[in-house]
Amino acid sequence: MASNNSKAAIEAEIREELKKPAGELTKADSEKFLKLNLSSTKITDANLKELAKLNQLQCLYLDYTKVTKGDVVQLQMTLPKCNILHNATQ
Repeated sequence: MASNNSKAAIEAEIREELKKPAGELTKADSEKFLKLNLSSTKITDANLKELAKLNQLQCLYLDYTKVTKGDVVQLQMTLPKCNILHNATQ
């Protein structure tokens, strides 16, 4: 199960990218951003399932997180048009 801190980190980055500090995040909002920087956050493999829903992503930064290489590879197959930058080794 994804931690609340990780979900909050994802939402904070989305809000920053959208320049929408408050209010409901809609499906239309999620289609507006093309990059997401989650480097140095507490994101884990459990959070990658949520990120897989963001089909519009072109660039995703996951370096210095707790994600594993195997799950990043799976995410890459789900989001083939997205350049996923990470430093996962296991």
